[in-house]
Amino acid sequence: MTVPDSQPMDKATLAEHFATLSAINQAINASLDLDVVIHAVMDKVIEVVKAQRGFLMLRGDDDSLTVEIARGMNKEDLDTPDFQYSTTIVNQVVRTGEPLLTSNAEHDPRLKVGQSIIALGLRSCMCVPLRVKNRLIGLVYVDNSLRAGVFRHDREQRAVIEDRRVLFA
Repeated sequence: MTVPDSQPMDKATLAEHFATLSAINQAINASLDLDVVIHAVMDKVIEVVKAQRGFLMLRGDDDSLTVEIARGMNKEDLDTPDFQYSTTIVNQVVRTGEPLLTSNAEHDPRLKVGQSIIALGLRSCMCVPLRVKNRLIGLVYVDNSLRAGVFRHDREQRAVIEDRRVLFA
C-alpha cells in the first residue's frame, strides 16, 4: 500500500500515540490471559482509529477465516446483525495480501461497490493482513458507517496500520 506523506504530527498527536502505546503495554502486562489481552488491544485499536467496529479474523488450516473477536466502540462484543463486515474488502485483502484503507468505501473505485458495502452502509474501512513469515494468518478489520473520511491517508494512520501488524502478529 502506498500512502503519501503528510505533515509531521503535532505534539498533541504524539502525546496521544505515547498514551496509546502505554495503555496497550499496560493491557499486555496486566494479564497472562491471551483472550483478555487481545480484547483490550482491539478496544484500543477501535478507539485510536475512531472506528465503530473492529474484527480480528484468523485463518484456519482450511484457509477459511474465522472471526475471533468482534467488538464495538463501546467495548462490547458484537452479535448479529452487527457482526457483519464487508466481504468485498476482506476478500480483496486476502487476495492481494496488502492493507486496504478507504475513506469512502461507497465511492472507492478499487472496491467496485460490493453488495456488503452497500448493505452495511460502510464509509470508512481499514483492513490489515496479519502475517507470520510471509504467511497470511489473519486480518484486523475496522469500519465506520457514520461518516466518510474517518480514516485518513497520512503518516498517523499509516503508523496505526503498521502497529496493528506488530501487535497482533
